[in-house]
Amino acid sequence: LYVWNLSGIAAGSYTLVGTYTDGAGATSEGTATFTVTDQPDNAAPIIVYPSQNINVALDPCSDSNIGLVTFQVSAIDNCDGNVDPTVTIDAPATVLASAGVYTVSAPANEGPYTVTIEASDAAGNSRTESFVINVTQAPAPQENLACNDNINVTLDDNCSRVVTADMVLEGNFGCLTDDDFVLNIVNDDNPSNGNILDGHGEFIYEISLNQPQTTVDFTGAFAPANWDLSSTSTGITVEFTGDQAIQFDSPVDPGVGDHTAMASIEIPLDGQLSFDWYFQTEEFAGSSLFIYEFFGYSIDASGNVTEVVLAADFNGPGGIDPTTGEASGSVSLDLNGGDMFVLFMTVDGFAPFGADATVSNFEFDPAGADITGFEPCWGYVTGEDKTAPVIECPDDTDVATVTASVQKIQGALETTDEQLELVNYSCLLDGPGPLAGDHYYDIIEFQVSADDIYTI
Repeated sequence: LYVWNLSGIAAGSYTLVGTYTDGAGATSEGTATFTVTDQPDNAAPIIVYPSQNINVALDPCSDSNIGLVTFQVSAIDNCDGNVDPTVTIDAPATVLASAGVYTVSAPANEGPYTVTIEASDAAGNSRTESFVINVTQAPAPQENLACNDNINVTLDDNCSRVVTADMVLEGNFGCLTDDDFVLNIVNDDNPSNGNILDGHGEFIYEISLNQPQTTVDFTGAFAPANWDLSSTSTGITVEFTGDQAIQFDSPVDPGVGDHTAMASIEIPLDGQLSFDWYFQTEEFAGSSLFIYEFFGYSIDASGNVTEVVLAADFNGPGGIDPTTGEASGSVSLDLNGGDMFVLFMTVDGFAPFGADATVSNFEFDPAGADITGFEPCWGYVTGEDKTAPVIECPDDTDVATVTASVQKIQGALETTDEQLELVNYSCLLDGPGPLAGDHYYDIIEFQVSADDIYTI
């Protein structure tokens, strides 16, 4: 059996010749004629894709309104095999491809978005398919909460109980959770442990929102370890002096050209940043050829830059005193979580050399949550001890110890007491006898009220 691959052979008539030679050398020959016709490739690639529309409902309480959808798409052609499809989606949604897997990023409530898939083969045959992605996000539910005047809780085996916000508040929490509140029981057996009720009885509880606290100096989220510090040469430096200040310094010739030192940090959440600053330079001739400047920048998530001129040249808001070379001031900026904040000092390589800058009295005041359906409140919580005492009895026994009170004879023998004359008591003379010396005694009267019970 012989098989010929005729792929790529031009259309036309062909003769196939076959010969056979036996052991005696005799040869025979056979021929066959066949015709190849040129049939055009009219079949478009087949696209495999999600056949049904995709609906995504985002959490109403999520901080993000972007829905992410991942799906697979492939295309195969009868002649060309696997082909790469082109996948597009309606704006403002975007799509990213990686090895046949596609990820759509789509804002909520701006669709539906049509995903269009096209695939073409080498013969120019093409196919288009499509499906729809719809991303929705309902409005966040409105919180509406108030304190219960009185609540009762059952204490555990340790005579305590953890009291949470959902136990003392009534109404609609909206997007708030227990972690959004601070609850304290103010007058139980241990007021220092917050929302743990210690002891049975009625106590006062207080509850308020757990708002982020103001950061003072370079502490917390703004501690020195969370900043990125860099400089372009050893002639200019930037460093922290404890948690009180950022210090920029360029005391010597930094070399030819402009040189910079930078301190930057990502703002953790919405709020207002404020600080005091001071700048001084030895180069204050007023010439535009010389560059000694101190700037601040904020860069938002979209890359938009806001420049704050602190000290620059000798004119404008950052004007340097032409006599002393000094400038100072205070800055207050409203920033959003995710923004980058940058402090930037630039010097040149022209004499005279020397410049420094200080940022101090740093403070970040977080923006409070916009909560309209809750105010701090208080009420009473009663801890109920419903656990009966546990009685532990000893094992049965036929031996017991009985404790009873006894009377003790008080006083002591004196030399004025009566003496015992030993010769009058022959029983005392038997055996070894008493010790030599005087022997005194007292007479004690008692009553016998029962067998073996004597009362003095």
